[in-house]
Amino acid sequence: MMLTGLPTGWEQMLARPLLQRLAPAPDELVGFVARYNAATGSTARPQAAAAADDLLADVRAAMESLPPAVKRHLEPRLLGVFFMNGVGGSAITDLVAYANGDLLGAVVAIDTDVFSCRRANEWASWRENTAFAPEPGARLEVRIARDGEDDRRAALRYVLLHEFGHVLASGSDAMPDWWQERIPATPFGQDSFPPLAWRRMADGAMAPLAGQDFPLREQIGLYSAPRLVGSQIAQIYRNLDDTVFPTLYAASSVHEDFAESFATYVHAVLLDQPHEVRIHQDGRLAAAYGGFWTQPRSRAKAAFFEAFLARPPQSFPRREQHAETARRCGEVIARSAGEFLGLAPFLRLSVECGDLRHVAQALLDRAAQEQDNAVLWMNLATAFFSVNERQLGLAIQQQALQGGRLFHLPASAQPARCRVLVLMAPGDLAENTPLDCLLESGSIDLTLYYVTPEAPLPPAPPAHDALLVALSDTGKNRPILETLDPLLADWSRPVINRPRNIPNVERNAASVLLQGVPGLAMPLTHQVARERLEAVAGGASSLGELSEELRFPIILRPVGSHAGNDLDRIDDAPGIGAYLEKVPGGEFYLSRFVDYSGADGLFRKYRIALIAGEPFACHMAISSHWMVHYANAGMYADAAKRAEEAAFMEAFDAFARRHRTALDAIARCCGLDYLCVDCAESREGELLVFEVDHAMVVHAMDPEDMFPHKQVHMLKVRQAFEAFLFALTARESQPL
Repeated sequence: MMLTGLPTGWEQMLARPLLQRLAPAPDELVGFVARYNAATGSTARPQAAAAADDLLADVRAAMESLPPAVKRHLEPRLLGVFFMNGVGGSAITDLVAYANGDLLGAVVAIDTDVFSCRRANEWASWRENTAFAPEPGARLEVRIARDGEDDRRAALRYVLLHEFGHVLASGSDAMPDWWQERIPATPFGQDSFPPLAWRRMADGAMAPLAGQDFPLREQIGLYSAPRLVGSQIAQIYRNLDDTVFPTLYAASSVHEDFAESFATYVHAVLLDQPHEVRIHQDGRLAAAYGGFWTQPRSRAKAAFFEAFLARPPQSFPRREQHAETARRCGEVIARSAGEFLGLAPFLRLSVECGDLRHVAQALLDRAAQEQDNAVLWMNLATAFFSVNERQLGLAIQQQALQGGRLFHLPASAQPARCRVLVLMAPGDLAENTPLDCLLESGSIDLTLYYVTPEAPLPPAPPAHDALLVALSDTGKNRPILETLDPLLADWSRPVINRPRNIPNVERNAASVLLQGVPGLAMPLTHQVARERLEAVAGGASSLGELSEELRFPIILRPVGSHAGNDLDRIDDAPGIGAYLEKVPGGEFYLSRFVDYSGADGLFRKYRIALIAGEPFACHMAISSHWMVHYANAGMYADAAKRAEEAAFMEAFDAFARRHRTALDAIARCCGLDYLCVDCAESREGELLVFEVDHAMVVHAMDPEDMFPHKQVHMLKVRQAFEAFLFALTARESQPL
């Protein structure tokens, strides 16, 4: 699901007549598909494409030829059909939602390369064969168009029917939400689709009804690395012919069953088109299957779709909160010229909107007229960092720093109870402790000073009650940290996170420091040169030569990367070679992969703040993918996940007691007054530590109506940090 901060363009698409909702994919959609492909292991690189006139005409003709009932149901739901390359299949469907989670509509992206020249039967045969690794003598042929009608338009109509099945199922009472990884335990309604072929398991997964499952069904997968081989074709289709699944793809999941059943019902029943599968072995026709919708096994599904299309069309229900988000964006734009805003307002808008490009563009237009406004340019840099335009953000930040290096953030609650001087390094959002996000709405004044090697401290330090070193431990920051350490040794005000201790949270150093702690597991992190990885990939070396404890699978990422950028799991030596082909860099971090999935197959990652050694829960993210990030774990779309997070935070004291030894060791070994831990619980019950750092984002900005528990528990974190500051500075009688 794609949360959008730019709803106007989508709303304008929805207002067009149905057959005019065709366009090149917007950047927002291309970026979303790229992130989806990366998360699912696809190597496809999407990019927007302008459809040639003949392709555009074929898509429009394919849509126009659909039955009126289908078009009537699409009218209030389909935002558009968009064109791109590198989709990773023939097409993909997803949902666009407002920042508060309300569904705006569905989008379909078509891969123009796939349909550059393929006709209907050729395309259908190619699609079906993607489920099987080829073997000599075995071949599948699929026929979805009669002679004389076997053209690209017929192929496009079929693929669109499949995607439109997903569009009509999304957010309807006929189907569970496909973006929820666990199906709720509530009974299915009498007009719902799943009970026709599926049942809910105890863990929330869906399995075929008794008599509808068959050997190798779980190995079915189209458009991905095939898990079936050509010699299995004949047997799997014999088994399929005894079920209520109209196609092989339909048997793979309840959601593909709906899409394929809908597509073949409209195709074969309403449009009177053929659908036949022919199996060839050793050059001869061995078997043929077809006519599903003429057979008794199809009757229940036929009755369902007849009734489904006879219903009134359903729109997506929405709340009216989107004008408030637009107002907030306008307020940030208006304030940026005269006030330094820090990260917090931009992060809050990013959480609400999902995309701040319209804000960044508005600030850029204004900055062009105010070249000497350092505050405006620094706010502009933060805006560009927030939309992942790192290089542009760095260039803009340097422009800002030419005008000054001190920036003031007054406390929301005045008069402030404490003033903190924060030493910052120039760089992106991962470069420093984002203290203003933690202290938003608090009573702490912050003054940010951006250091240089020549001036690691401001020449005339502003009045402050405490000093916090926010710099991350990077190659360019390490000399500055070493210079700062003696300068701050006898500083007249309390120093938080002393420079000498900050290198302890570097991945390699932390993994060494935390070895041998009872109840704590952190695989050693090895910094490895590209040349040594290339030797392993080519067979000239082995993982064991890098370290005795290493074995596949491994985790690999470039040194200096953050937020999962270019982080990948590698299962074998050739996988290292493939990784290096697509990821630049001379030095990499390598560690052993630990499978920390639960009994339900889901991965749970916790973020914990340690303030003067005391632990506080910040969030819990739940995902079906091992690389868990809160923003893409589906927490906004899945009420069950949010409820589990709320239960974790409510019972956090028990979690902290269970892992007290490990958490105490982290605080003691790292030696920082404030830091965060990203971790999980291993299958053996240990605290599995992924990363310790003082530069992680901690905030209470998620929508309160969706995350009421966050407000309660994140207030505890802020108050604990404020209490730590007040106690630390209580001894000082006069500010500097």
